[in-house]
Amino acid sequence: MSDDKLICVGVNSGTSVDAIDVVICEISDDTTTRSTFIEHHELPIPIMKVVAFESIPWESNMRDRIFKLMRSNQLSAKEFCEMNTLIGKHFALAIENTCLKNNIALQSIDVIGSHGQTIYHQVESNKFREGESLDESIVRSTLQIGEPGEISAYLRLPVISNFRTSDVALGGQGAPLTSIFDFLMLRHPTKWRAIQNIGGIGNVTFVPPLNIQVEDASSLTVSFDTGPGNALIDDCVRVISGGELQMDENGDMARSTFAADTSLFDKLLKIYGNYLEMPFPKTTGRELFGRDQVEKLLEPLELRTSNKSDPLFCIVARTFTDFTAYSIVKAYEMVCNKLNIDDFDVIVAGGGQKNSFLMETLSHLLNSTFKRPISIYSHEKLEDGQALDSNAKEGMLFALLAYLYEKKRVSNIPSVTGAKRAVILGSKTQSL
Repeated sequence: MSDDKLICVGVNSGTSVDAIDVVICEISDDTTTRSTFIEHHELPIPIMKVVAFESIPWESNMRDRIFKLMRSNQLSAKEFCEMNTLIGKHFALAIENTCLKNNIALQSIDVIGSHGQTIYHQVESNKFREGESLDESIVRSTLQIGEPGEISAYLRLPVISNFRTSDVALGGQGAPLTSIFDFLMLRHPTKWRAIQNIGGIGNVTFVPPLNIQVEDASSLTVSFDTGPGNALIDDCVRVISGGELQMDENGDMARSTFAADTSLFDKLLKIYGNYLEMPFPKTTGRELFGRDQVEKLLEPLELRTSNKSDPLFCIVARTFTDFTAYSIVKAYEMVCNKLNIDDFDVIVAGGGQKNSFLMETLSHLLNSTFKRPISIYSHEKLEDGQALDSNAKEGMLFALLAYLYEKKRVSNIPSVTGAKRAVILGSKTQSL
């Protein structure tokens, strides 16, 4: 491949643990547009062309083992070590199968960007980061597993991984990583844009318009985890159905009932309200919005059924859906109040956009909160060459991060994560 274009693979498994996403992209610099800046670092705007995208569902036993890793604090080093290797092997096979299915030669690939599988992400502040003695009860840390050495050895290709740790080491949240993609690829010519991902966890990036008259527009970019995405809704369905149901498909159960349970909604606010009120930048995960809390919350109801028409089941699903929409709109209020944003549109990606009732609830709540129509688009509906398959976005992100690493360019945004400075994210496993 020529020096100005790289074939990059992005591979990822998200917090919902639905599938391994593999995206293969051609990436080069756009020499016809003006570069942008992060701090004093110049970044040419990339051009990305998706060559192939596949989403390979996790086998049920592997999915169960990954969730067990996320939830348990009593697993052995042996189990962690084995799963690190197994996830790496599964990632390698997913990449190989994607290449075979799309007639792409492995030797044509320049680099792989692998996020791995997040197992734990705890980045609250502690005394050590403030230059005082280390409070060992709160160690800021993040862990993604899926051994890059396994991927590199099997495919004989270089792998960039470990994208979050340098930002965390510099006092940042290590998330959301999507902010660099949104900042470089998805800014609107004249208005602010809220780019919302609804995976297991929800996160948003507010990016300024292209016509804003500042050199370092990244300093105005805001990105953080809004709270639950699909996690609470999915877990409430799994808990009540005893695992027979995995989700409220299309939000049909929530839609079938007239209103949420206000008492249950208030309990959700009591448990999670502190996070929603916390100033950004901030990040969270299943450590907070996980199944254990959902089980405790639902235990008094003594509700166990897989009947989608059960009235109480539907009311609970509606309540968790309403709360998820509320958490997103609450986040937007915080940003708009702080940055004095009057006009913005919303771009939604992630599995949550398939929940049509969640989207309807979000739209209604946005319009009533901001007292004007707020347009919501999918990535597929964007114009000016920005349209993309929203299901492929996270894979595209890790292909982009690998590209930026190879080009020796910074890829975190300090105003977003809270890191002390911009750095090149990732570490490289070289192949021979």
